[in-house]
Amino acid sequence: MSGMRNATDETANKNANKEEWTTVSRRRGHGKRGRKTNRRKSVGSDGEYGTHRNVSNSSTGSKKGIKPQIFVFDDVESDKVTLYNHVLACMDVLSQTQFFQNVLHCFSKANVVVNKNLSSSSNESGVETHDNSLFAVENIVCLGVGNFGTVYRGSFSAPMLQLALVLLLRAEFHSTITTKSDALEVEDGSTTFSGVIEVMYCEPLMNTVEEAVLRMFSVDVIPNDFGKRRIKGNNKTLFFLPHCPMRLYSNVVWANWDSDLVRNVVLFGNSFLAYDERIVNSEDRNDATNCIFQTIPYVHELPILLAASSNDKLRNMEQAFNDSCVIRFAPGSMDHVDLGDVEHPPEYFVQRNDELLA
Repeated sequence: MSGMRNATDETANKNANKEEWTTVSRRRGHGKRGRKTNRRKSVGSDGEYGTHRNVSNSSTGSKKGIKPQIFVFDDVESDKVTLYNHVLACMDVLSQTQFFQNVLHCFSKANVVVNKNLSSSSNESGVETHDNSLFAVENIVCLGVGNFGTVYRGSFSAPMLQLALVLLLRAEFHSTITTKSDALEVEDGSTTFSGVIEVMYCEPLMNTVEEAVLRMFSVDVIPNDFGKRRIKGNNKTLFFLPHCPMRLYSNVVWANWDSDLVRNVVLFGNSFLAYDERIVNSEDRNDATNCIFQTIPYVHELPILLAASSNDKLRNMEQAFNDSCVIRFAPGSMDHVDLGDVEHPPEYFVQRNDELLA
């Protein structure tokens, strides 16, 4: 992914035919003329300019002394290009990490087709399916990633790292991204691309510029259904929801209980087995609507090693991906009935002040 870098209009056009990813730039003369502004421009270590304001909210999880900077999104057409280029830069850096290779290895061991590599057919992971067939992802559903427009001086925020990983995985799952001849044209005349694998993205706090950037990446913004999103038909679907509340995972499983979890669903996120070890509250464990504990006998997890990096741009990697794993479901065993024969748990309804409302 070395082709993902900032470019001027001239270099972008020059390289468009030979790079899979094209970075776009603001159009010359774009913006309102004759208007003064007091907005302060900052430049990060990668030379990327961004309009921002400092905030002191420590809830972002940044390290002490490192203040997050949030884009002042008052000009969608120009600000979306800046943010788009930040995402591309993040993808470029993340694609070169050992962590990304670890992620691909875990998916491969889970029989998920990565870059059309069929070597995983040996089933070395021991992940049992009905016929040990390969899992070729057709859809990706992202839940609760957060505001990826929040940036840090010289580093990438956790939500941006998570979005970058999703976009890299889409490319790897299909092995190729469409070329410029197949690209989409966005409103400002710049070139974006269309991914063959459909990516759906839900973030209730998303702003208009982030939504515009997702469209540039051919990502569909979907309404908030609190995780109760059923897969399309029998499409094999990756649900991507790192560090989300347990109830959100439970709702995903509940919504797809009858869609054959074994054949059609793979998860990237928190460990179900860790929930089983850490939660001792009898009310939680006996909650009939909590699907997590009911699937424990059928869960196969592949923990993802978070490799250390000396790149300061990646200092939020732990916040983004610590304790993440790839989860598949096995059909059953001698000690347990087939998962498909387990009674569908009752539906959970969001309560007032529920954590899923946040």
